[in-house]
Amino acid sequence: MRKTGLAAAGLVLVMGLAACGTREAGTPVAATDANNSSNDGGAGGNGTLKVFGNALDLAGAVKNNNKATSAKMTMEMGAGAESMKANGAFKMGGADGTAMQMTMDMPQIGSMEMRVVSKVLYMKLPSSLAGQAGMPADKPWVKISADGTDPLSKTLGPLVSSLDQNFDISKQMEQVKAAGTIDKTAKETLDGEQVTHYWLTIDLQKAVQNLPDPEMRKLAEQGAAASSTKTIKEEMWVNADNLPVKVVAGTPAIAGQPAGTVTVRYTDWGKPVDVEAPSPDQISELPH
Repeated sequence: MRKTGLAAAGLVLVMGLAACGTREAGTPVAATDANNSSNDGGAGGNGTLKVFGNALDLAGAVKNNNKATSAKMTMEMGAGAESMKANGAFKMGGADGTAMQMTMDMPQIGSMEMRVVSKVLYMKLPSSLAGQAGMPADKPWVKISADGTDPLSKTLGPLVSSLDQNFDISKQMEQVKAAGTIDKTAKETLDGEQVTHYWLTIDLQKAVQNLPDPEMRKLAEQGAAASSTKTIKEEMWVNADNLPVKVVAGTPAIAGQPAGTVTVRYTDWGKPVDVEAPSPDQISELPH
């Protein structure tokens, strides 16, 4: 079970890093607008392409967008010899909070699926890990909740409540005003769409101090203390609807682990997303 728990914990933290691509950046200071920084750019999406000269304006434009409640996403993460690819979708709001589904391909351990429904995390473990945990082949899912008493819930339960913050763009953009600076901007074309490209420098200490969730802040403080890196670089591409379509974020070297990069792409902002919990007869009860 130790190996299973560690792998699962790492994956949840990776999900946090992916969403943090827009989270840990920006103080409201003037930026160096390197290329065509006026607001008279061409159209992309349904609006007029804008270039924001400071993080305060950028954050406000993104977080106040009524389409910023659901999207599809793909993710690639690499650090040293380790790598992972993922794809999925999420939606925010409603009585049940965040709903999310994600399938991850990890060469080191196999494929894993995650779903978040009604503040409960469900994980479909790779067959190799499921076998080590003694799970029946017809019950490939495990349930992780904040108040669970099983080993995985004890390890990951405190992080489940913070998943809303990891996928809520409006909450992420609140962090844009607190932890870094926009270094430069440029108008570009990405996948046939006109976008504004932002380069940012992130102050890790300020980012950690501004995390609203106590558990995430505690983990981040431990990581920051173990890292010699004080700032990291980040890039964000924002379309004419003032929504991010691509984020590339650095991850700092911590405790002997190499620095890495997380790349997230977003599509279909504002379109319906349907996520259902696995059938109860497919969920295994792990030993306590």
